[in-house]
Amino acid sequence: MAGAHRRGVRLFEGDVDWLEQLFAGGISVSEIASMAGCTPRTVRNRANAAGIGLPRSRLLQRRQDRLADRAWLTEAVAEGKTPSEIARRCEVSTHDVVAALQRADIVVAKVRRRPPQLADRDWLSARLGDGVPLVAIAAQIGCHESTLRRAVRDHGLSRPTRRRYPQLGDRDWLTTRYVERRDPVDQIAAELGCSPGAVLLAVHREGLQRPRRPRRHRRFTQLDDAAWLRSRLRGQRWRTIDIAADVGCGVGAVRRAIHAHGLRQLRPRFALLQDRDWLETQYPHRTAGDIARELGCAKGSVVTALAL
Repeated sequence: MAGAHRRGVRLFEGDVDWLEQLFAGGISVSEIASMAGCTPRTVRNRANAAGIGLPRSRLLQRRQDRLADRAWLTEAVAEGKTPSEIARRCEVSTHDVVAALQRADIVVAKVRRRPPQLADRDWLSARLGDGVPLVAIAAQIGCHESTLRRAVRDHGLSRPTRRRYPQLGDRDWLTTRYVERRDPVDQIAAELGCSPGAVLLAVHREGLQRPRRPRRHRRFTQLDDAAWLRSRLRGQRWRTIDIAADVGCGVGAVRRAIHAHGLRQLRPRFALLQDRDWLETQYPHRTAGDIARELGCAKGSVVTALAL
């Protein structure tokens, strides 16, 4: 295919003079690449390595020439065009336009184009009353949403809140369900189709609190007796599950009582270390290490129990 760029073709030292002549004649990089049968990147790399200044593209050159034309810039500013509009027309960045205006000593007055609807309180009030979102109103009149928010605040208007779950904004309804009926938060959330966090947020926002239930009298008086617990744990070597079954309560209640009285529950196997009769029958025939391995404890625990 004629004129196609081929990869792998290199330009050597002898091609530098040839490149300079072509660039001086106004030949573009793409045209030179087609003549040499290589890619434009190869031409640029060789020219940069040889220190040859590459010509600007024709389109970019026309854009730069227009920004360098002081008369054209002055006329554009006089017509009321902003640097952004000039940049869009020249297809360059706004920064390039501002730099060109500064070089030409052209001052651009900052004009704030405020939509007239922002000064009309009745119009804004009607749009807000219809429930139109601020984003839609701002897009309609052609301003930023923050500008519209400032205008609404300056006019003393308030945007009506549209709750997705209106029950969460009804204090009486929340009081009935959360405080009086004591419905679980998960149940309320499932009924409304929202998250439990949304229900809790509404409850805290309204300042609602459930009254505490009156404390019931303890049913298990044995757990208040430290001596009784100690006799079951140390003397009779009962487990917590045995004490709970005897008292008729849960294992957790027994453990809390043991902790409250400062008692310590011995493991069933380790309880044998406090049985002097058992230790005296075992120790003459066995070592402390053998006894420790049988009980699953440390050898030092057996030695300490024997020394008591």
